[in-house]
Amino acid sequence: MSPIEQPLELPHLTLKNRIIRSATHSFLPSEDGRMTDEEYAMYETLAKNGVGLIITGHCCVDPLGRANKQQVNIFDDSYIDQFRKAADLVHAEGARFVPQISHAGPRAVGVDDLADVTARDLKKNRHARELTVDEIHRIVSNFVRNGAFFIPWMRRCRPRCVRWGWRASAVSSTASTTGAASSRS
Repeated sequence: MSPIEQPLELPHLTLKNRIIRSATHSFLPSEDGRMTDEEYAMYETLAKNGVGLIITGHCCVDPLGRANKQQVNIFDDSYIDQFRKAADLVHAEGARFVPQISHAGPRAVGVDDLADVTARDLKKNRHARELTVDEIHRIVSNFVRNGAFFIPWMRRCRPRCVRWGWRASAVSSTASTTGAASSRS
């Protein structure tokens, strides 16, 4: 067995081999942020052809941070079932499924009030104002909350998040709804 075919033990995840599909945006989702049959088929095909770990294209954690219209959303509970379905398809082939979560920041589409870490001019005669501290906390909380849907051990980090000053209260409100999804990551 070649090294690439050997299982890989990570601290929170075991892979059947070392073949990893990196996060690549497919432009297959619908404009309302849902995975389509084509996207499910792509993940299933990758798993059937021996990929051990599939990392999705970027999934938006905040409605104000979508990078494009064909981006999968994960900013509220109505989007969770699509990840369960994709994970089930991939797991049936012995592969693992990990969503990449993101926020487009000043490159967000469909947003007139663009913001960034510092105020600056952008391309196409656009301007980003400086984020407020509260907005930064909200974005960080969205990453923590949405990451907790998929990573069981992340829910256990809540005390640390609070100690770091993050407003991660949303994590506790999702803990009861994430059991099925997080056990499949």
